Amino acid sequence: MSSLFKKINSVAKHGIKPIEKGRNNYQLNIPEIEQLAAERLKTCLECENYADEPISFLKVKDKRLEKLSEKMCNNCGCALPYLLRQSDKICKKWKR
Repeated sequence: MSSLFKKINSVAKHGIKPIEKGRNNYQLNIPEIEQLAAERLKTCLECENYADEPISFLKVKDKRLEKLSEKMCNNCGCALPYLLRQSDKICKKWKR
């Protein structure tokens, strides 16, 4: 399934709120949220679904956690810089 269809399915299932919350949290740069994202990143780096975002206009640059920059979850299609900075949509592989 292509990245775009995964994104559409994820928004249909979870709504746009997780994306908005993750984007807002990224912009706010809250230390506790950044720490949580860094912890979650460790899990993602070992996951088979850690992937490059193939759609150029959906790539999200992450200037603080560069290993998240322009990456997505190949399971749900979500941009990792936003996904890891929200807690409405939780990956079963995350510890919290």
